[in-house]
Amino acid sequence: MTNDTAALNSAILRAFALRRRFNSKIFGILSFALVISLLVVYILQMQEATEANFNISVYEKKLTDLSMSNQGLEADFLQTNSLANLENILAVSQYEKIDKISYIQILENQMVVKK
Repeated sequence: MTNDTAALNSAILRAFALRRRFNSKIFGILSFALVISLLVVYILQMQEATEANFNISVYEKKLTDLSMSNQGLEADFLQTNSLANLENILAVSQYEKIDKISYIQILENQMVVKK
């Protein structure tokens, strides 16, 4: 019985050692795969963050350019629509200054009819 028990114990110990070695290999492979996948996700996220920062700087530059353009357009608009400029345009267009204004008076009870 002692031989049988010893043989059984050694077979059980070998099975546990084989299972432990197999489990540690699977654990190692899964751990390595997890580390690699997390590294890939990290790289992709850093690429997206870098691209977003670049886009922000491009949009800020466009915003400053548009602001400068807007200021120039406002200055042109104010210069074009100034009262002095309007007087110059009227003088060049040969309009005459009117002294007296006469309005057409319409009586309340009369109506124009087309025949």
